[in-house]
Amino acid sequence: MYKIFPLLPEDLFSMDITNLDSLTENFELEYYLYYLLNHTEDCFCISTSNRSVFNSMHIKDVHGYVLGKLEEKENICAHLSALSISPNSRRLGYGRYLMKILEDNGDHYGAWFSDLFVRQGNMNAIRFYRSLGYDVYRKVLFYYSNPVENAYEMRKSLEMDPLKTSMISQPDIHADSL
Repeated sequence: MYKIFPLLPEDLFSMDITNLDSLTENFELEYYLYYLLNHTEDCFCISTSNRSVFNSMHIKDVHGYVLGKLEEKENICAHLSALSISPNSRRLGYGRYLMKILEDNGDHYGAWFSDLFVRQGNMNAIRFYRSLGYDVYRKVLFYYSNPVENAYEMRKSLEMDPLKTSMISQPDIHADSL
């Protein structure tokens, strides 16, 4: 049985297994703390009810997490900054649940679309996002630096954009122009 919890600072110490995949972006501790302090309402983890005690701290058994935020672009958008599911928990629907929370929050706050960046070569992630209704909005050249790789900016229209105008494809752009 799993549960979805708001992501808390102590959860960061049990997320290592979720970031083992070579295509999963890994970030410094400060990056996660920035999101937890500034975008609390869009940071969640999925966990089983198993908890362990380490140095008097209760640690959840985290199977995945999502970091998101609201951004002001041409309209308000719900931006996915990071989604990661541990390798042994994939194909269980956890990613779908976490994405649904991000999209529902976007609808609640009047966002027109949800967007994300994904490595051009990460075909599993691209297929996953397409299955959720995301389409490639544009290619972002040299978005990733280690190793150098292009990204796709993918978007999905939310309730504020019933005509899906936010998803109309645009020409390629260089990462420096974002």
